[in-house]
Amino acid sequence: MPVQMQFSPNAVKLDISGPELPNLSFFDLPGIINQTESRDDLWLVNLVKNLVTDYINQESSLILLACSLEGDMQNNSAARLVGGCPGADERTVGVLTKPDRFPVGNPHAAIKRILEGSSFRVGHGYYVTKQPSQLDLDNGISREEARAYEDNFFAAAPWSTEFASHHEQFGTTHLREALSTKLTAFILSSLPTIHDKLLARLANVEAELEGYPEPPANAHGRVMEALTKFDELVKCHVKGTYPWNGLRNKARDFAKIFDEALDRQRPTLKTSTPPSFRKKAVIEISDDEDDGPPQSRAPTPAPITPGTGTGRKRKHDDNLGDTPSTSVKKQVSSCGTPMNVQHPSTARGTIYGLLDVRKALEDHSASDVPNEIDPSAIDHLRTESLKNWQEPMETYLDQISKVLEAMVVRLLQEACDQWKTTEFYKEAEKILRVFLMAAIEEQKSHARRAFQLEKTKIGTVNTGAFEAYKNEELALLTETRLTRRIMERLQDADMFAGKTPASMDEYKKKAETDKKLRAELSADPFQREVQVMASVRGYYKVARLRFLDHVVQGVHAETFNSLVSQLPAQLKAGLLVEAPDGTLRPFSNTDLSIELTQETAAAHCTRLLTEDADREAIRLRLQKERQNLIEAQQWLASLNEEGV
Repeated sequence: MPVQMQFSPNAVKLDISGPELPNLSFFDLPGIINQTESRDDLWLVNLVKNLVTDYINQESSLILLACSLEGDMQNNSAARLVGGCPGADERTVGVLTKPDRFPVGNPHAAIKRILEGSSFRVGHGYYVTKQPSQLDLDNGISREEARAYEDNFFAAAPWSTEFASHHEQFGTTHLREALSTKLTAFILSSLPTIHDKLLARLANVEAELEGYPEPPANAHGRVMEALTKFDELVKCHVKGTYPWNGLRNKARDFAKIFDEALDRQRPTLKTSTPPSFRKKAVIEISDDEDDGPPQSRAPTPAPITPGTGTGRKRKHDDNLGDTPSTSVKKQVSSCGTPMNVQHPSTARGTIYGLLDVRKALEDHSASDVPNEIDPSAIDHLRTESLKNWQEPMETYLDQISKVLEAMVVRLLQEACDQWKTTEFYKEAEKILRVFLMAAIEEQKSHARRAFQLEKTKIGTVNTGAFEAYKNEELALLTETRLTRRIMERLQDADMFAGKTPASMDEYKKKAETDKKLRAELSADPFQREVQVMASVRGYYKVARLRFLDHVVQGVHAETFNSLVSQLPAQLKAGLLVEAPDGTLRPFSNTDLSIELTQETAAAHCTRLLTEDADREAIRLRLQKERQNLIEAQQWLASLNEEGV
């Protein structure tokens, strides 16, 4: 249930307007109370006191203090409150009311002291008024009748006799004239402060209006000006000269990441000898070096499967003999079938064991001649090596798309900074995003076709590069395989003799430096597989660089170039400000068909640059306030010229 209150701190505003009325704010405050009918309502005493205090403390206010003559001035709560506020009494005009009800006796001397200012002094003196009674008001007394009645009252004794020297302080008319004079003087004394506040507010309004621009008279010219600025900014960034080289630098970084992702997918050869061949090599060592009885021989070592060792950690042995691209741990199937480890943008190439390569050559060979290498088998390995290129390709193009979109949107904001809240900017940004999406999708289509070509047909006319890369890979794999075989031979010999195996670093060092061991080593039974993988890896590099160049060059030559050669015309046509060929002629876009003349283009540009209804209302309000402030500034200037 709502609480009924006798007082409220909320202001009740009543606007009274008229051609001759002054521009003033008048606050009728409640009378000061010291008691309430109920003790539960005592909080109202402080509420009223605080409310009145807030208003009379305002230095820009003139206080009208009404005191009834039928009461004791010494006990007047309102007068006491004014006296308790520093400086308030100097801004106070005292009004004595109910002059027909002063106490019985001889109060004339006390009233005279008040009128003279020697008692209960206030800054602007006291006035006496006689207002109609409640009965007169109920009977409909008019304003003129009330003033005439008041004049007759003060024309009688003692006001016209004993107090005659103060006759200008009697009556509502005199009070009104005094207030007008005092308010005018008060306002004039505040003119410097008012002038400063007016200038500050005018500056704030002007600043706010900058964010709410008025549609220009030449809307078509302003739209074309913004689009031209955008075009010039895009050209600078696409060209990529300092300091507009951010796009080029990021594109270069993305291309490097793309290249590294492709290089990580290069196939790897595990050069360790298969376990069955390691066991055979140990038996051969036994036949050559040990003629004793079988029971006196050292136990045959357990087969060493690549990646498993002999039951203890073999950190160096796991990777020694692999090609450099295996510095990161990869997976090899336990049954000899090559496996791919795929992660977004970090997919690794297939790891082949020597028997994996041999099996692939046998499975994909159509020849019945033993040890014959069928070219189609090698092409199968080459095709398998590049089958995961699409993922890093898509990642590269997505990165390019994001950085391009961020750049062109930022440049559009810079070129259209004044119009960012209009339909012009919104439509331009929409056209721009659609254009970019189509350009990137077109580039993805080209890149996918290039990828499909790489998978469909293995081949190259770049013979020099292919031979160079193949020979480079062959030298690397042959040396790695040779070192691995010597290490295995040394390790197997130690284990057969019952010696504690040396560290793999020691085996490796001896294998790389012992020329005698290197010379005595028999022919490698897996030389054919090594040669095949060298050819596969050599071709992979040729194909990788070809594919990388195709995709990256497509982005630079087509996507980047389209921002300069096609986007400006697309924006103008989409915004209906100019036909695709740069002329004003009958033109049909995707939404409607119009005859694009100078007049229709200009009208459309005006609509594009018009603010929405809410922002337009704010702009009009600010314009009106600015006009009022300018007029007030002119009025203040006229006062100074008149010497007021």
